[in-house]
This record gives sequence, C-alpha cells and structure tokens, in this order.
Amino acid sequence: TECAENDEIVIALVENNEFAVCKKFKVFENNVALISINPEYEPLYFSKDNPCKIIGKVIQLRRAL
Repeated sequence: TECAENDEIVIALVENNEFAVCKKFKVFENNVALISINPEYEPLYFSKDNPCKIIGKVIQLRRAL
C-alpha cells in the first residue's frame, strides 16, 4: 500500500528513492514525519516539496528469542 494511518510502522523510500527505512508514520498539519523506534535517531520530516514514498506497512514482526 502507498498510504498509512498515524502511528503505523511503514517501509518508505527517502532521499530521492535511494534508501528504504522502517519507521513510525506520523501526520502533522503541513508535513509528515518518519519517527525511529530507536530514540537515538532524529525524526525525518517530509512535505510536498520534499516527499517520501510509502511502499508498505509492517503488519507483523517475528524474531527469535
């Protein structure tokens, strides 16, 4: 999907579609933010002039314990 709701985790293309990131999606009045789950990383902000492209939503996470 190419759209997401607030606080969903998405896979998005950034920096002219050169990099894919997995971050929490947040909508603000005039822009959107991709917020890292790791608090050591700053959010990435986007607008119509500086867009990002959502390529999917994370619906399940599996990991070995």
